[in-house]
Amino acid sequence: MSMNFNIIEQTTPNYDAVKQDYINGLRSKELHRKYGIGGSQYQRLLNRFREDGVEIKGSWKKPVSEKAHYNPTYIHRNISRGICYWHVKRWIKGKVHYFGNYKTHALAEQRVAELEANNWEGLL
Repeated sequence: MSMNFNIIEQTTPNYDAVKQDYINGLRSKELHRKYGIGGSQYQRLLNRFREDGVEIKGSWKKPVSEKAHYNPTYIHRNISRGICYWHVKRWIKGKVHYFGNYKTHALAEQRVAELEANNWEGLL
């Protein structure tokens, strides 16, 4: 039984040429095709471009918390067995913390006002 293997030599593209093409407007797919680079190599190149002071143009979106219109809601409605409850919860350091269930929206708003007055500290 014989096996055939194709050996592909990986070449490193000329950094200055890739950088100049990026500055001239070529982006990921075009650079991938032209220079035969993969995704992780492209990310490493972008990191080097940043270090060299090249502005990286991306299609990613800002996190919700950085948007100008961001207004967090800490009160959420839940209906369980036909009864409406209002939960007060907030994400803090990557975890959801619950601050109680209330039968009316007014009571939940009152609790949020109390928590905000104390800067959400020491009330976990």
